[in-house]
Amino acid sequence: MKLSLPMALLATVATFTASGAPPSDNFQTITVTAHVPDTNAAQNAAKVLSLAEKAMNQYFARDVLTSRVSDLWIFPTRDLSSVFVQYELRDAKGGSSRHQLALIELHGEQIIRMVDLAGVPVARVASATSGG
Repeated sequence: MKLSLPMALLATVATFTASGAPPSDNFQTITVTAHVPDTNAAQNAAKVLSLAEKAMNQYFARDVLTSRVSDLWIFPTRDLSSVFVQYELRDAKGGSSRHQLALIELHGEQIIRMVDLAGVPVARVASATSGG
């Protein structure tokens, strides 16, 4: 017997209901909660820090990284559309983890540019800081 798409969806919902498990138990949304520094600058930039947290969660969800991310920190900058983010990203196989550091530019809750600072070679960072 062939079921139409709406009937198949209803059958699926009925199965979840019959099993006694609410649908929310079967479809979880994981959110990474960010830490922010306890500084005047962070208090003044509370809105952009909140937007950045939402943007990073969208980024993690889109790239299926949410379950591998921990210790997310968001730091304000003087520019109220840019923040620094730092987090741990575990290997896909659950092994080692690596520190990630990036500068993100936002437009509302959307990341419009991300500069990966963890991937910049040390020699290049030293050159930039020494003025060379």
